[in-house]
Amino acid sequence: MQFGRAFAQCGSGCVGNGIYFDSYQAFNFDPANFATQMDNPSVAYLRLRREGTNYTAYYSSDGTNWTTIGSHTSSITPTYVGLIAAQAQTQEVPADFDYFTIEAVP
Repeated sequence: MQFGRAFAQCGSGCVGNGIYFDSYQAFNFDPANFATQMDNPSVAYLRLRREGTNYTAYYSSDGTNWTTIGSHTSSITPTYVGLIAAQAQTQEVPADFDYFTIEAVP
């Protein structure tokens, strides 16, 4: 699973500067990447919730009002959670992580 902000111009399935929720399992990429345009491209609040084998992604522009982006089902056993800043191909763009919490250990 990969959930976060990205900039992608790949034709269908991409929204440029937006939120993407990807699933790649058993060497297969799920075409439902739930590409979502952002209200404010400067700030993004993200929430990922796991219930059993269902992973649901949420986005907020203010940290209070949440919008469901989409869900993926996976039988993976989560062992690590991490933050990344990647995918820049032509120039460096700073990424700031302000707050990160895990409410329950998987």
